[in-house]
Amino acid sequence: MISRATRSFWQAYEGLNATQKRAARRVFTLFLQDPGHNSLQFKKLRGYPDYLAVRVSRDVRVVDKRYGDTRPWIGTHDEFDKLFS
Repeated sequence: MISRATRSFWQAYEGLNATQKRAARRVFTLFLQDPGHNSLQFKKLRGYPDYLAVRVSRDVRVVDKRYGDTRPWIGTHDEFDKLFS
């Protein structure tokens, strides 16, 4: 599986504090090792069949859009809400 981060993801990532960045790296490392790992708990986003969200921490979510075998990471749950609400 290929995973790519978009520019908007990296902009959102830079806005996270150090604890949130460590949590994001931990989740991403787990994703790279085993994308189907139970603790990732990808959730489908209602109304957006190709989008999934995964919890990074209590406050941070990563939203993912599937393109075949490629999953470009697109940013936080808050960013998604701003773009698609």
